[in-house]
Amino acid sequence: MLKKTLSIFFGLFLSLLVLEIFLQSVSFAVKYIKDYKTYYKYKSFKTKNSVTILCIGESTTAGQYPIQLQEALNSVKPGKFAVVDCGIPAITLTEILDNFDTNVKQYNPDIILFMTGINESSYPDENNEKIFNIKKIKIYRLTVLLKMHIMSLIKQKSEQINNETNNIENDCVKQVVFLQNNGKFTEAARLLEKALQKEPDNEYFYVTLTQLYCDFVPDKNFGEIGYKMALKGIDMDFIKDKSYLYKIILEYNSQNNREKLKFYTNKAVNESIEIFKTGWAYFIYGYIKDIVTPEQKKQIFSIMRQTDRPDQIYGIMAIDSLKSGNFEQADKYFQTAEKLRLDLPNQRRNKLYKSLIKKSVSFNIKTICMQYPVRSIEPLKNLLKNEDYFNKIIFISNENNFKEMLKIHPYKDIFKDQFAGDFGHCTYFGNKLIAENAAKTILEEL
Repeated sequence: MLKKTLSIFFGLFLSLLVLEIFLQSVSFAVKYIKDYKTYYKYKSFKTKNSVTILCIGESTTAGQYPIQLQEALNSVKPGKFAVVDCGIPAITLTEILDNFDTNVKQYNPDIILFMTGINESSYPDENNEKIFNIKKIKIYRLTVLLKMHIMSLIKQKSEQINNETNNIENDCVKQVVFLQNNGKFTEAARLLEKALQKEPDNEYFYVTLTQLYCDFVPDKNFGEIGYKMALKGIDMDFIKDKSYLYKIILEYNSQNNREKLKFYTNKAVNESIEIFKTGWAYFIYGYIKDIVTPEQKKQIFSIMRQTDRPDQIYGIMAIDSLKSGNFEQADKYFQTAEKLRLDLPNQRRNKLYKSLIKKSVSFNIKTICMQYPVRSIEPLKNLLKNEDYFNKIIFISNENNFKEMLKIHPYKDIFKDQFAGDFGHCTYFGNKLIAENAAKTILEEL
C-alpha cells in the first residue's frame, strides 16, 4: 500500500513537472516568435567590431531617444554602434526583470542603458515586498484560471435570471482584456461594438471602445470616430468617470482649435472637476495649462493634492515657475518634490531596480543608469552606493541640461505632455537632448 501511495504521488509530481515544462516551453516559443522581427531588424546593425547598446525602459524609451542616439553615434563613429530599442510602453520593473535574460541572450549587448522605474508607484507598496512572484509558475496561473472558470460555472448556476446581464458584461470584459493583453486591439474593438449595440448605456463598453479607437486600433480613421464618441460621451449621464474622454478631447483641440480647447477646459472645470483625481489628470493639465485662469488652476491643484502623488503637483509648480522666469522658486519646488519622493521610498521598486542593475553588472556588461529629464541623479546614486558593484556603474544625469533648456525654450518644444508632473514624453528636440547627452558619455567611456 505504501509503495502504491508513493507511486501515485510520484506520478502526480512527474505529471505536474512535465506540464510545467510544456507550458514554459510554449511560452518561450510564443515570445521567441514575437521577438523574431525585432531581432532580424537589429541583426543587420551588428558587425564583428560594432558595439551593441541596449536601451531599456518604458514609453519614454520606446520609439523615443534611441533613434536619435543611433544618429548621434553614427555622426561621430559611422557603423561602430548598434542601438537596440527595448523600451515597452506601460511596462513595470517586474516585467523588465522577467525579460532581461532573454534580451541579453538575444542581443548580446556590450552596453545596457537603463532609464526606468517611472511606472512604479512613487510611494510604499506594503502588499508586494517580495520580488519572486508565484505567478511566474505556469501551473499556478493555469490553476487560478481553472479555479476562476469553475467558480464562474458555479456562480452562473446559482444566480437568478435578473443577474444574467451582469454575467454577460463580465464575460465580455474578460475577453476584451485578454485580447488587449495579446495585442489584438481590432478584435477587441469589434467585440465591444457588438456589446455596445446590446447595451448602449454601458460605461465600460463605451469608454473602452473610445480608447481603442483613439489609441490602439491601427486604422487612423477610427481616431476620428473615437474623438466624436468622446464628445458625445461627456454629456452622457451613465458615464461617471469622464477623465479619459476629456483627455482625448483636450489633447485633440490643443493641437487644432484653441477656442474649443478653452470651451472644453471650462466645461471640465465647471462640470467634471473630479477628473483631476484620476490618473489622466496630469496629461489633461499639460494640454490646458496655458489657458486656465489662476482661479481654475487653484481649483485643479486643490483636487490633485487629494491624490497619492503630491510630488507631481510640486513638479508642475516648478515648471510653471520656470516659465514665468522665477528660477529661485522653481528650484524650491523641484527640491520639495524630490524630498517627498525620498521621504516615502517604495522599497519594492528599489529592490527590483537594484536586482536589475546587479544582474546587468554580473553579466560583465557595461551598465549605465540614466535619470529621467529634470530629475536629480542623486537618488539613484544613493540607492546603489552601498552595493559592491557601485563603482562599475556609469551614471548619466539629465537634470541640468533640461532645466537650462526649459529656461529659454517653451515647455511644449521639449515635451509632448506632462504626465509625470515635472516632465513628460519628449518631442524630437527633447529626445535629442537625451541622446546627445548619452552619446557624449558613451564615447568618453569607450
